[in-house]
Amino acid sequence: MDFPNEGSRTLDETITLIGAQPQVWVRIGASLREDGKWYARLAEFTSGGAPAGWSVKEWAYPQALFAASIVSGEVLGQWLRSAEASVAGKQVILPAPYGQTSWEREQSQAPTGFERLAWPMTGTTIAMVENRSEPSGHLVSAEDAPSFMRFYNGAASFFTLGEVRGGSLPQSIVYRHQDQIGRIVSVRVAEEEVKVLVEGPEIGGMIIELAGDSPGLVDRIPENPRESHAAAFELTGGLPAGAWILLRRGSDWVDRRFLARSWMTTSEAGVEFVDGRTRLDALVADREGQRVEFKREVPKEVAGVMKSVCAFANGDGGSILFGVDDELGVPGIQNGSIGRIRDQLQQLVDSWVQPTPKITFDILPTDLPGKSVLEMRVDSGGHLFGSRTNASTNDFTPYIRHNAISVRARLHEIEQIVGSRPGSDPGNRYGLR
Repeated sequence: MDFPNEGSRTLDETITLIGAQPQVWVRIGASLREDGKWYARLAEFTSGGAPAGWSVKEWAYPQALFAASIVSGEVLGQWLRSAEASVAGKQVILPAPYGQTSWEREQSQAPTGFERLAWPMTGTTIAMVENRSEPSGHLVSAEDAPSFMRFYNGAASFFTLGEVRGGSLPQSIVYRHQDQIGRIVSVRVAEEEVKVLVEGPEIGGMIIELAGDSPGLVDRIPENPRESHAAAFELTGGLPAGAWILLRRGSDWVDRRFLARSWMTTSEAGVEFVDGRTRLDALVADREGQRVEFKREVPKEVAGVMKSVCAFANGDGGSILFGVDDELGVPGIQNGSIGRIRDQLQQLVDSWVQPTPKITFDILPTDLPGKSVLEMRVDSGGHLFGSRTNASTNDFTPYIRHNAISVRARLHEIEQIVGSRPGSDPGNRYGLR
């Protein structure tokens, strides 16, 4: 039985798939509760190859335990059936697994909450954990484990998570299988050409496609290539709308990279826009939508801009382009004004949107002498964000994106955001109890 690219499987089918794996790389973080038992706070099981930051180790504390080991798929299956794992000489209780598991395929280096994997993977969430599984206080070991201010910091380090958005750990037990057959290493986008480098032991006969809203270009990899292959796609009219790079074998996609902002949920690993003009063309070609908004200039009434900043932060992030009009014209703004406008926008976001989302700026060149487009990129956040409706109020209202419009979030939409972001703490500012 092969791993599904997507869809549901029963728990028995999932455990059968896992049980067939010769090796599974395990990382478990657990805490000791008042009943004297150890409970998993988060756990990550990976087959097909270890995550890059994984290594065999144990960090033991009076009330916390982190352990990484290698087990067979058969042993992991036994753990899942009994809802109990044996790690570092301790029995760790796992949350009850789901009766149905939903499988999804992700591209290489995709952000999933856990460490990014170097190869495309198929994964599923096996169970969810409770917030109360996380112990309080400092982590100080009686032996040689490193000390941390709190469980969060220790787990982020052990699982190689970096800085976790919202200050909250994943609340799940996950299984991921890396498919080490082929992957996209890099995509270099220039004004006249897109270069793609792929590698893998089984890429022979695969197809690299520059896809988009209309049929694109393809490159067929020879049947017996080296373990890497470079493709070059000539651009005659700029990057096509909705552009993305696809590595596929038959009707199955192996790996992908999005080039159009409308499809991205975060920055795409290995994708480089050689010049800002190419990026500007790609953003304008995709038109205004869920993740892009155009402004001819910074309006005097800034409430609308701040609502969009809030909506992007509550969603998957987005870009506001200053110097592009609604008719897709690019009048730009004077280069001499960009520094002042950038500082003004940062100050406005700091005072109008709470909590303050992460924003970055890029200057994109135009064909007009002395003029550029200012791109303000808003990252998706780990909280529920709200914006003022006017300069005199201290009330903050959450907004979300509906296609090309930023609208006030309704109650069920607020609940969805809060439920998906453990770091959210809306309080009474948003009328929630």
